[in-house]
Amino acid sequence: METLKTIICSTGHFTLKDNEMLEELARDNNDSGTGNYILSYNYGYMLRLYAIRKPVLDLKSNGISKELRKFIVAMMKFEAVDILIFDSDGDFIEGFETFDW
Repeated sequence: METLKTIICSTGHFTLKDNEMLEELARDNNDSGTGNYILSYNYGYMLRLYAIRKPVLDLKSNGISKELRKFIVAMMKFEAVDILIFDSDGDFIEGFETFDW
């Protein structure tokens, strides 16, 4: 049996521009496989961080903000997260920057 640690948090942890970029990346079906680890749904996004070797570097090369990348690194490093779900109704995680868009 395989278990994956998941955290659900607010979409307020990223900017409006990040939202636009994540939507574009979620639709991406090119050879990079980006669409395989970023999934879009009605209320946000699911990032399957375990599905790609260096997800933060991939996000950086695709224009995701430094603030969101720092948040993801912290979740991976300190919480050992495999799946990160950003939901419009999710809770804010204390100690991290938030954006009101």
